[in-house]
Amino acid sequence: MRDYSKGKPPGAWAIFWHTGGAMAVFAGAICVAMTLFATRDLRFHTALETRGVRVAAVFDEKERRVTRDSNGHREVKYYVTVQVPTADGEARLRRTVSQGFFEGIEDGDTRRIRMVPGRTDRIEVQADEFRRSGQSMQYVALAVGLGAIVALWVFGRRTVSALLARRRGQSLRGRVTELRRHRSKNGTRFWLHWEDERGVPGKSLPGKEARFSDHPVGAEIDLYLCPDGRVWWTGDVGLRDAAPTVLDVKR
Repeated sequence: MRDYSKGKPPGAWAIFWHTGGAMAVFAGAICVAMTLFATRDLRFHTALETRGVRVAAVFDEKERRVTRDSNGHREVKYYVTVQVPTADGEARLRRTVSQGFFEGIEDGDTRRIRMVPGRTDRIEVQADEFRRSGQSMQYVALAVGLGAIVALWVFGRRTVSALLARRRGQSLRGRVTELRRHRSKNGTRFWLHWEDERGVPGKSLPGKEARFSDHPVGAEIDLYLCPDGRVWWTGDVGLRDAAPTVLDVKR
């Protein structure tokens, strides 16, 4: 996000994105992806129920793999190789399984599993695994979808506030009091803090340090007071094109 206190003001989408709307978009995308994965697994389950056959499968090459994520959290995954008969002979597939299933078999064990003839991607190693997986992802998609709706409402209101402040808000002057930084694993972000002419403190949307280089501590900045009581910096919402009718924010 650049400094919009000069030049062309941002559009509604840019303001929505930078006020946090990206979270709603990402949550919505995750919801759609989880719904598609859930639908796929439930279709696999339906195919097994309607066209599945039981075959003898050989399990071997057990592997217990321990990894750590970027936060250092330990994760254990369990793998087995499944050998199943096919029309062309045999196929060997690497699959992840639960800890209980992993510990309950030995290399070379033979068990009867379900599969759709001719489709090695539709093999049910553990009973009802596709149904349980599909239903679990449906619940996750529902939770994430609800979160996306809430985020859309929250950040949508912030976007409307910013646009209304730029178009019809009362102009205020402010003085920069601090450029505050916050370090995280995703990098360093900065916020411009100010005190407006009424003595009320406020802060900008986050950005890189270069975005605030023209506004050192003690510098005066232009602000807009929205009718909802929020104060916005012109560097976040841009300058209005023409002087509007100022709303009485005290009503």
